Amino acid sequence: SVNSASSSGSGAIVNAGTIAKAGGLGNTTLYAAVSNTGTVAVSEGTLTLEQGASGGGSFVLDGPATLDFVLDAGSGSAVLFLHPGGTLATQALGSFASTISGFASGDVIDAASVGFVSGTTAVGFDGGTLTVSEGAASAAFALTGSYVVGSFHLAADGHGGTAVSYG
Repeated sequence: SVNSASSSGSGAIVNAGTIAKAGGLGNTTLYAAVSNTGTVAVSEGTLTLEQGASGGGSFVLDGPATLDFVLDAGSGSAVLFLHPGGTLATQALGSFASTISGFASGDVIDAASVGFVSGTTAVGFDGGTLTVSEGAASAAFALTGSYVVGSFHLAADGHGGTAVSYG
């Protein structure tokens, strides 16, 4: 079982097929940049992408798993929540470049760099964009689907950020 993959210098992991993180509740970390035109699927545990990802591929959360983008996902890519229990985490502030679909009750979007302060951390949803803000820090996510702003719930993520759930 490989728990990490790295590349020295400016190397990258180039995926035009499928990378699957399954079979194990632990954390697998990819330290090299990921160029994804295929599918990265996570069904158990946590997959952390330390250098972010580029390319127009898909990222799939298939159940109780976590996909953690330390940086960002490439513009034109898609994140799909297939079954309840998935967590999409990002430490990047500003706009998350991937379009997110399938986000529903039981799923979490973790805006890890937006601190949670009860009563002042805010959530908004307008024109397909979910925003999470606290003071000067904010993150925005493009959501496909029909959502009502009053049904988004904010909570501390346990690591200094804000977890957003729906339902």
